[in-house]
Amino acid sequence: MSKAVSIKNLNFNYDSKQIFSNFNLDINSGEFVSLIGPNGSGKSTLIKIIVGLLEFDGEVYINDLLLNKNNIKQIRKKVGVLLNNVDSQLISNKVFDNIAFPLVNQGISRDKIITSVEDIASKLNIKDLLNKNISEVNNMEKTLINLASVLVYKPEFLIFDEAFENLDKYERDNILTILKNLNKIENITIINVTQNMEDILFGNMILILDNGKIAQYDSNDKIFDNSKIFSKLGLDLPFMVDLSIKLKYYNLIDRIIYDMEEMVDVLWK
Repeated sequence: MSKAVSIKNLNFNYDSKQIFSNFNLDINSGEFVSLIGPNGSGKSTLIKIIVGLLEFDGEVYINDLLLNKNNIKQIRKKVGVLLNNVDSQLISNKVFDNIAFPLVNQGISRDKIITSVEDIASKLNIKDLLNKNISEVNNMEKTLINLASVLVYKPEFLIFDEAFENLDKYERDNILTILKNLNKIENITIINVTQNMEDILFGNMILILDNGKIAQYDSNDKIFDNSKIFSKLGLDLPFMVDLSIKLKYYNLIDRIIYDMEEMVDVLWK
């Protein structure tokens, strides 16, 4: 299986503090990874290294390309990144122009740009926003506009660094459902750095960092079956997982159930 990320013997210091020491990690292509951990565990630093914003010792491969000065432009064409400040990636007062900007930079023809922008806007259900000004849209819509500006050039890999922290539950669930579908249908690799434990139910893998080390990295089911790591690191379990564990203790169910409707069906049988 090909690797979206392969990190070998990574070492990184910030001032005099060592963040990573001989750190190794492989993320398979097509996975939806939730990256979690306590504050200061190295999550954002790892993301900045992966997208080429920090110098480091060791080797990092992105989609089999060695991350270095020679390959960074090619890598960034394959990787889309969203940060937690929705306004930081908006470069125009017009919604359409924000989404079209990456294609304009690539010298794509106007007709192809219009087709591509309308296509991705339809997929994200924001076609009605294309003729609006940025001042007329809310934070969720801005997040979707930023996401569209990333997806429009068809990246193979998406990285979100707490990009949805300022959205309410409905807005977050809406965007994460869209991303889950993109991951399944188009096999786009996703890393979502989050502090909201409910978000991790949308991915299929969980990577837990603690003090620059991998505390656990496995499928959701396997991580939740050994959930003591959450309490050990002061992390909350998703509500449905916590409820499932308690009901399993009393032999009312025999597995982790992620969906409330399914839980009700099982309990009422």
